[in-house]
Amino acid sequence: MFKLEKVKTIFEKEKERLKYKLIVSFLVISIIPFFIMQMISYYSITENMKDNMQELVNSNLIQTQKTLNLTLESYGDLLYQIYSDEEIIQCVENINNNVDIEINTNMLRRKLKKLCNAKSQIQALTLMTDSGQTIFYDKLTSSSTKSSWININQYNYENVIKNNERILIPTRFATKIEKYNYYIFHMAHRFVKNTDIDKRIGIIIMSIDAKVLNEICNENDLGNKKNGITYIYDKYRNIVFFPDRKKMGRNLSYYHLEEVENAKNFSVKLMENNQYTTDQLEVPKNAHIGITELKDKKTNWTIEYIYDQSELYRSINLQRKIFLLVSFITINILLLIILGVTDRLTSSIRIILKAMNSAGEGELSVVISITEDMPQEIRLIAEHFNRMIANISDLVEKVKIITLKQKESEIKALEAQINPHFLYNTLDTINWKIIEKEEYEISNMINSLATILRYAIQNSSECVKIREELEWVKKYVYLQQSRLSVPFEFILNVDESVLESMIHKLILQPFLENSIIHGFYNVDNTCLLCIEIKDEGSKIRINIIDNGRGMDKETIEKIKQNKKVNDLDDCHIGIDNVIGRLEMYYGSSAEFLIESEIGKGVKISITLPKILRK
Repeated sequence: MFKLEKVKTIFEKEKERLKYKLIVSFLVISIIPFFIMQMISYYSITENMKDNMQELVNSNLIQTQKTLNLTLESYGDLLYQIYSDEEIIQCVENINNNVDIEINTNMLRRKLKKLCNAKSQIQALTLMTDSGQTIFYDKLTSSSTKSSWININQYNYENVIKNNERILIPTRFATKIEKYNYYIFHMAHRFVKNTDIDKRIGIIIMSIDAKVLNEICNENDLGNKKNGITYIYDKYRNIVFFPDRKKMGRNLSYYHLEEVENAKNFSVKLMENNQYTTDQLEVPKNAHIGITELKDKKTNWTIEYIYDQSELYRSINLQRKIFLLVSFITINILLLIILGVTDRLTSSIRIILKAMNSAGEGELSVVISITEDMPQEIRLIAEHFNRMIANISDLVEKVKIITLKQKESEIKALEAQINPHFLYNTLDTINWKIIEKEEYEISNMINSLATILRYAIQNSSECVKIREELEWVKKYVYLQQSRLSVPFEFILNVDESVLESMIHKLILQPFLENSIIHGFYNVDNTCLLCIEIKDEGSKIRINIIDNGRGMDKETIEKIKQNKKVNDLDDCHIGIDNVIGRLEMYYGSSAEFLIESEIGKGVKISITLPKILRK
């Protein structure tokens, strides 16, 4: 009794130890991965939100770039019409050659005025001749003789006249009219004469209001939102456009980001650097500011977007708080679940171990009783164990059956071992004895039989030429014609081009036997057996046709489906075997078709790939 109590005590301790280990293990594998998952999720969501923000910024910058190019291209098209206009070029050349200067000047002023009104934001058109004369129309003052802000110097002229490209001159303050400050950027090009494209004639300068750039930068979604601004600067970092118009025309190197406000409208204050210059705008400390830029290769301008990321970081912090709350709740729920699961798990494990021990001792009839209170994982293990034991039992029975069949096959093989050479030599001896008695027809039959046997036994699965297979077929048909009481006519129709093609041996024999033995049985009319072999390019079609009694639909269907049923005779089994050989030798390249009706004979078509011996 004492020993039994001691064993029970030890068992209970082991049980509690397993339960303790399971609880600790569950806690480790649930809490640690959960925290890791939480951290990964937090950083993943953070990066995704940043990527989405950056993708939105990039998308809108690209849209701004496209709008900028389209807008500038529309002004460029008008500029092209001017600098390639033959009438304007002729007037400029007349002025360069001192021919009717006053008349040509007035004509050009009228044309410039008309062209200046073609677009609302063109504030002036200025023409400089190579002789040094300047002709313009100022739309701001409606004057073509006097302007307070048009000032095109010789540097601008030489820079444009030597260049075959369209030149963009950055935005500058132009003039103040009725308390409104006008900021203008310029587009210039040299005159190009079709008959002499390198000739120095003059240049045309189109002055465009910076309102155009303001409309472009505020056209897309980002420009209308309250969390960012868009501005443009050229390759020398001269500010082409900035929401604070006073900064246009200045250089970015003299500014830094002093203050960012986002109460109702996002705004950026640029402050002048007193002691230093910088290639990039500096971001104030503790400010969630993003700066993204896109360089336009056509204009060499850079479109830059400054945006506030405070809302983004607020969303990230909210996600982190949600994760912490979910973690706390989940851990407490896990603790309760683990305590319940471990109790069920230990009892279920004991049941499975007991069954495994019984199976290990050779009791293959053991089955684990599956109950609803088992954990799903343990239930799956029990189900798989039961299936495994059932499969092992089936395999043991199959091995017994296979062993018996193998022994039977070995006995039959021993009984069937007849030396082929003994058979050939015996037939040869009989043949000579028959020749001595001048029974030549019987001699031919014996020779044909010996040839057929030798052909069939030696390497029965090898490939031979169709010519060789047909020679064997002729002997086989000859024997059948000789031995049967029912005469039949045999026709062989073969394309010469296929005789050297290769085919597996004995493919045709079961079909011929079926026609001769079964097709011509109890047929009153003249029996006909025909073999056609046609060349179809990369394939060979073999047709075996008889006018015998035919087959019913049920038999045809069984042959098509390659079914081997007990009530089929040996010949039909031979057909099934040859269909299997076709699939094994040729796969999907072979096609088999059978057509028949009762009393109308059988037509079998076999399509094989044309194979020539290399």
